[in-house]
Amino acid sequence: MLTGLVLAGGASRRMGTDKAFLDFHQKPQYQYLFDLLKTCTDTVMVSCRPEQGIPQSYNPVYDAYDFGGPVNGILSAWQMMPDAAFLVVPCDMPGVDEIMIKTLISEWDLKAQITYFQLAGSSFPEPLPSIWTPEALRALEAFCKTSQPSLVNFISQKAIHTIHEKDRGKLVNINTEAALKIWKDSN
Repeated sequence: MLTGLVLAGGASRRMGTDKAFLDFHQKPQYQYLFDLLKTCTDTVMVSCRPEQGIPQSYNPVYDAYDFGGPVNGILSAWQMMPDAAFLVVPCDMPGVDEIMIKTLISEWDLKAQITYFQLAGSSFPEPLPSIWTPEALRALEAFCKTSQPSLVNFISQKAIHTIHEKDRGKLVNINTEAALKIWKDSN
């Protein structure tokens, strides 16, 4: 079972406004990604904070752990569906589109714990968007008990499948107003 997970619960401190509600595609980003994942996964959930007011129809998942960041959202969703593999997308990447998601699914290596993108020519993984198996999530939970919750650090230690992405714009995170202006000016 492949479950979609939209990570929309970040505090957006650097942006100054909630990134889940930014409009890159004629609707709030969390809705765009939910609708995108709904076409290719069995279920879709949105990791968010209660005060964001995400409607129940978007299957909100609230953080269950004492640490912040995307790891909390991923593990919290996994607690609700421990046998599912998760296709995880962050709400701060407006370049995520149908082609990227279909590529991720078609390149999904069932023998690897994590399938993710890496920018061609880079030696650093881009941990999101990615597909995580239940085995990877069990290991991630154990990892977080002994280390700082970091997707990049965790991925570097696991059985992975890398998809090389040539288009830098697909993997750009929009975390500040300056980055948002650059993205809007170029699109």
